Amino acid sequence: MTLRRPVAADFAALDEAGRPVLSPDGERVAVVVRNASRPGAALWSVPATGADLPGGWQALDGRRLETEPSWATTWPATTLGVVERCDDGLALTVVDTAERQVRRVALPDVASGAGALAWVPRGPVARCDDDRHVVVLLRVPADAATPDAATSGVPHDTGAAGGQPIGQLWRVDVATGAAHPVTGPGSDVVAFALAPDGATAAVVVRHRDDEADGAAAQNGAATALARRLEAALQLVDLRSGGSLRTLCTDARIPTTRDQTLAWSPDGRLLLFSRGSAELGHWPAVVPAVGGDVRDLWRDRQGTVLQAEWAGDRRILAQVFRRTTSILVEFDVVELEHAVELELEGGRVREVCDMRVGYPRFSVAPAERRVAFLSGTDDGAPDVWITDTTAPSGVGVTRLTDLNPQLRELRLGRGRCVAWRSRQDGTELHGLLVLPPEGSGRGPLPMVVNVHGGPHYHWCEGWHGSWIEWGQLLASHGFAVFLPNPRGSTGRDWDFAHAVRGRIGTLPMQDIMDGVDVLVEKGIADAERLGIGGWSYGGFLTAWTATQTDRFRAAVVGAGIADFRSFLDSSPMGPAWRAFFPGHGDVATDDDVATGGGVATGGGVAADLASPLTELKHCTTPTLVVHGEEDRKIPADQARLLYDGLREQGVTTELLMLAGQGHALDSAEARTRLLDAVLAWFRRHLTDG
Repeated sequence: MTLRRPVAADFAALDEAGRPVLSPDGERVAVVVRNASRPGAALWSVPATGADLPGGWQALDGRRLETEPSWATTWPATTLGVVERCDDGLALTVVDTAERQVRRVALPDVASGAGALAWVPRGPVARCDDDRHVVVLLRVPADAATPDAATSGVPHDTGAAGGQPIGQLWRVDVATGAAHPVTGPGSDVVAFALAPDGATAAVVVRHRDDEADGAAAQNGAATALARRLEAALQLVDLRSGGSLRTLCTDARIPTTRDQTLAWSPDGRLLLFSRGSAELGHWPAVVPAVGGDVRDLWRDRQGTVLQAEWAGDRRILAQVFRRTTSILVEFDVVELEHAVELELEGGRVREVCDMRVGYPRFSVAPAERRVAFLSGTDDGAPDVWITDTTAPSGVGVTRLTDLNPQLRELRLGRGRCVAWRSRQDGTELHGLLVLPPEGSGRGPLPMVVNVHGGPHYHWCEGWHGSWIEWGQLLASHGFAVFLPNPRGSTGRDWDFAHAVRGRIGTLPMQDIMDGVDVLVEKGIADAERLGIGGWSYGGFLTAWTATQTDRFRAAVVGAGIADFRSFLDSSPMGPAWRAFFPGHGDVATDDDVATGGGVATGGGVAADLASPLTELKHCTTPTLVVHGEEDRKIPADQARLLYDGLREQGVTTELLMLAGQGHALDSAEARTRLLDAVLAWFRRHLTDG
């Protein structure tokens, strides 16, 4: 078969799988699949044997799913539940994978959204009909989150509900549709896990604003910021909703890059994510009866993205290290009211590579099976399964073939690269994607693709999407450098937090040191360098373009141009203030007029780190791209940058993507972006 050169559309509408969810018996995997060219999402149930690849049953298609699927524990174990948004509100959709039947149960119409669901297990202290119930985390108005909102059936819309929405647990009878709130209006629940006995729920509860305000009054704005980004781990009675005890007050609010909350199979220990905005995050274990909290990975290299129980005292974790994810299994030793990580006797071992940079696995502890996503250099992520008792990397089976059309494309080849900071000798790592023909024809035009974050990373595997430009550019003759400079995750937290107060300068220098090495090795042509990225990668691109004239082209995607206005207008502002010394302070006009340094206030530090402040030094032709509906980094940032570049006489274009937010969700918008990126770099770095 003759392979063809890919175009932008090939990467704009791929099937993208969510976290694969193993059934309790380890026999089937449920996975949600989305494609930007199709409305809604599909729910698949796939045999865990892989014998009939690409087998499986598509239970739902074109649905607006709010949660990932959840398997019933005993009612029967072939039953799936998922929350979807219908025209008349939210519904619990129950899927019988054995009989291939689907039915819906209406959820309380006071709810505006859903975060997760779990089936109530039939434990020794649970009622015999408990396994026909689910617990759902719903978003409801704070002043409607009261027991009065519940009825024997589905609550009616009060019409007067208001206030900011909070997370509230509801218990739903799948057979009758009766729904009742579990937690009250005083708790904003952001995550939960049900105990094996079916009587208790562990909940992660967001600290209230008044607690943060009190922390600010006593200890300053930095403490208040940390308080708002942390949460409490509590136990609640599933029937009464009453709080049983608080186990930890510095639990982490789950994010797309940090997802850990689980009970040990015997119900004695809780595994959760602990940390703070100042220190980072890591898994920890605490006895369910209360006691000392034990950190499990805090001082080790690598960032834990997700951890789950693989047995009563065995933990499986997805750890990102340097440039790749791996599944790691280790034991814990239970002491009296305490737990320690067992490192002796070879108890920590690598199960297999997992070539995706975000949390995507589940485990069936009784069967020692784990399902996970993994990609390759020439293939987008698919669902795989392995047995944790097998030797490392042995017995790994692919269960899906989501994007077979990629085998028709002539794609680039990836490899890991390493270099050292010329400033202080720090070892740095990244990836390099080369054209299919390699680099044998001499120095190549090279584009630096900067990742978002800054606390994120580039991971070995697939690099062909609207936000990952490696395969598109490499297939058209470019070398593509994907660096993980300081600020990235995958090392220790000192490495990630080194950019505080140096949000642009330090990672830029790390990247330039890597570029120099690739030029010295004859891979990159020093006269044909480009740089681009999205979100934080867009900011760092804009910053770099104002600090050096070595790049002949730049693409700023959804980047920050002016930190002061960004911090005041973005919901991400509170988290981003941590990157500036004195981030709780507000710079005065006198500070600016007198040229106050970083120490005089976070406002001045933000100004000094803003590309807008440095535009007078920019000569790099710059394409500015932004989603018009972006709320995380408002589109005004793009307009400020574009207008400023024009005033300086810099070659620039502005591409505003109508109807798009911070993440592009339409195939048309993704194609427009990728076409524009390729055209811009070809125009300025090559003859075509």
